[in-house]
Amino acid sequence: MQTKINSIWKVAQGLSRIEKIILMEKLIHQLKEESEMQEIAMPCEEIYGMGKGVWNADAQEYVNQLREERL
Repeated sequence: MQTKINSIWKVAQGLSRIEKIILMEKLIHQLKEESEMQEIAMPCEEIYGMGKGVWNADAQEYVNQLREERL
């Protein structure tokens, strides 16, 4: 499964900004439809660490930055 995700990720990196937004909207729409059809229950163990590498900053630093921007 990780191989498929990596392949899709490589293709997605070549998309324009608007194409990436359209792709995200389609994925979100599909997930919403699926969740309406069935209740999604994933154990924490299955999703733990899935976001690793998504953020290029330390989580606490990111939160601190957001707080500073609000002031």
